[in-house]
Amino acid sequence: MSQAVPSPAVLRRDVAPARSSMTPTSQGSSPMSVSRRSFLAAAGAAAGAAVTDFAAAAPAAAVTFASNPFQLGSASGDPTEDSVILWTRLAPEPTATDFGMAGAPSSISVHWRVATTHEGATSDATSLYDGDVTVTATDCWSAHVDVKTAPGGGPLQAGTTYYFRFAVDGFETWVGTTRTRPAPDADVIASFAVISCQSYATELTGTSYWPGYTHLEQNPMDFVLHLGDYIYESSHANTIPAEIPGDPTTDACRSITDYRRRWGAYLERDNIQRVRRTQPMFYVPDDHEFINDVHGGEVADRTQGVIDRWNNALRALWENMPTRSARPVVEPGTTRLVAEVERTDIRWGRHLDLIVPDMRQYRTRFDHATPTLFGVAQRNRVLNRIATASATWTALGVVSPITSYRISATDPRVAGTWNTYAERGLVTDAIAARRASDPDFSPVFLAGDVHCGYASRVARDQDVPEQDHVATEFSVPSMSSYGTASGGTGRTSWPDRRAGNPTLLSYIGIPASPNEDDGSGYAKCQPYKGYLRCAAGPDYFYTNYITATNVWQSTSVATSRKKLRVTRGAIGALPY
Repeated sequence: MSQAVPSPAVLRRDVAPARSSMTPTSQGSSPMSVSRRSFLAAAGAAAGAAVTDFAAAAPAAAVTFASNPFQLGSASGDPTEDSVILWTRLAPEPTATDFGMAGAPSSISVHWRVATTHEGATSDATSLYDGDVTVTATDCWSAHVDVKTAPGGGPLQAGTTYYFRFAVDGFETWVGTTRTRPAPDADVIASFAVISCQSYATELTGTSYWPGYTHLEQNPMDFVLHLGDYIYESSHANTIPAEIPGDPTTDACRSITDYRRRWGAYLERDNIQRVRRTQPMFYVPDDHEFINDVHGGEVADRTQGVIDRWNNALRALWENMPTRSARPVVEPGTTRLVAEVERTDIRWGRHLDLIVPDMRQYRTRFDHATPTLFGVAQRNRVLNRIATASATWTALGVVSPITSYRISATDPRVAGTWNTYAERGLVTDAIAARRASDPDFSPVFLAGDVHCGYASRVARDQDVPEQDHVATEFSVPSMSSYGTASGGTGRTSWPDRRAGNPTLLSYIGIPASPNEDDGSGYAKCQPYKGYLRCAAGPDYFYTNYITATNVWQSTSVATSRKKLRVTRGAIGALPY
């Protein structure tokens, strides 16, 4: 199911091809200014202000770039049976305060094309569809193209691979690969990767090399499911290295420029670009795209400074992801932005129904007057989907595990994000009711957040985790983020948790003794890092944990560490 692939020796931008003669160069335009003052005066002034006002786009203008503007590559996401979202963003210097766009017009026309072959995507004459999209300074020159509805576009065929490309001023992206969802009755294996929690840096060397991404780029899947913490907004050395100019480790993201630069730092990396370019994604955010431990459902009640920071974060998120969501809008009656997209009804052929609720935008605290993880409307959609899903497997992609587990062998408290919310009981009761009427109903949870891979049974009653199980859960290892370490005041190690929860099925790659000890505390007994490969078929749900022993060495290699499968209609996982 996988092969070992070495990480690159150096981290570099996956630079797009040089200027091409296939795309006409704009005529009559002036080269972009070396000075950035004009841009900062015109567009950057809004960076520190509240971002609830979106200016109308000016007519697209011709532009000449002095260097390749596609430093962040391209991506695709939220595929349907007849369309997909194509994304790119113009940023010759992604981490500069003006992104290398000084002197650029406020609106620029970017060309795109889609084809049924790789070669077809290199020319309009051989493409299936092609058109132009206007990108604006307001949206940080990001493009979101819905192939079916965009001017020049049209419907795609279900279960089909397509190739795409963007071009501007003679520069072009590499040809990307995407695919549409299969028809609901298509008898195909649904193969996909699950990722979460990818810090840019470590306290050991200042850089995470993401060997899991290197493995995935060489072993592609049908699609990628990302469960949040795509970036880290915080300031300590475990999330952003000091070498990014003007962005020292003491600075957490607050302004729109801060968040845009942080996204630029993450997305200019070569292995993540190649995965984004070659495999469509479904994505849901967690907290670090915004503010650590933020409860989005309460943001509107906080100070204007918190509201502005949330709005800045959400805008930058939308600008940098291939999401089907429309541009963020102001929530009625508040000054908070929201960006809604429906991901509770994803169907991938006959064998997979995928439910991916947003557990961050609507969440309130457990002691709130109306505590919720999902919000009422989304909660109802999730429960309805559990009741009506008809594929062989129903997988719920959640940003935090639903499994209840004890803190340690000597601490009987039960931990878990879900445990103080009504949604936990509502979801497990709905699954239990469905299984009572349909013994073949096969639910699986896929969870992020905790930076450790493990397999478990989900108990219906959170206070009695040893019995009355209703589903199987696979917790995804972090791609690179560090987890709870042994040692240090008030810390509980994952080995302690393993000892306190003998009924859990399997812990993946947790060393019994320190394997990364540099004296910092964070580097002791760390769970291995990587991602989870899944395959949903007619009889089994297969998982394959791809992990590396460390992420701070450029030579680190991600390999298969544990393979587990669930039998249709059963609860629990066994090795294969």
